[in-house]
Amino acid sequence: RKMRGLGASLLFFFAIAMAFGCKDQPVEASPEPVVLDLAEEDDVPVPPAPAEPVLPDTLVFYKRTACFGQCPTFEFTVLKDGKCLYHGRNFVDRIGKYKGQVEMEDLTPIFDQAQAMGYDTLQSVYDNRFVTDLPAKITTIMGKTVMNRYQGPNLTPLYDRIDLLIEDIEWAPNTDQ
Repeated sequence: RKMRGLGASLLFFFAIAMAFGCKDQPVEASPEPVVLDLAEEDDVPVPPAPAEPVLPDTLVFYKRTACFGQCPTFEFTVLKDGKCLYHGRNFVDRIGKYKGQVEMEDLTPIFDQAQAMGYDTLQSVYDNRFVTDLPAKITTIMGKTVMNRYQGPNLTPLYDRIDLLIEDIEWAPNTDQ
């Protein structure tokens, strides 16, 4: 019962303080709100392509980035001598660093798919910094890098070809790195 009386007293004093305490304070006008019109794609700032640690003798590079969910996260590199490097980070079968080897003819389906899609004519970045929690897929094919995260072209057939190659490689733990 005493707590109810104390609570009511505090509430009364708080109401009085609010009513009279700010009376002499000038009221500042609120600034105009900033409204972003995202209807026009040209108005959306696009960040530059991320600098990827692609080795100079890289033929194929494929990276999938993280999201807040269970997105596969890894990096895959094929060098000119056929050496393959894989670094699995999250939500993939192989976690850690691995190495393998491919023959150059194993890359033909990837190069053919890239050529059929006009990969060399694509923009370097497909993204919108206002859209969050989307994983990116970053590829480098014969020196051309494309980061595809938001509203980019459908590169799924190319990704599928690279994923098939990754699965066909005989991997061994990479203790060199």
